[in-house]
Amino acid sequence: MYNNETLNLPSRHHIMHKNAIGHTREERSRQVIEGDESIKDYASYVPIGNAVGKLQGWKK
Repeated sequence: MYNNETLNLPSRHHIMHKNAIGHTREERSRQVIEGDESIKDYASYVPIGNAVGKLQGWKK
């Protein structure tokens, strides 16, 4: 699982597009501006931080 610390993301983000993995904030922003194909491929988004734990908490 990726986390906010290794990805340099604020804690409010819980999923992101797969091509953002391992990239800086500036690089991820450029991907969005340039229309990276993974932005619209919602099935390939990956959970980050405590996304899974948060969803499991809602389930209870």
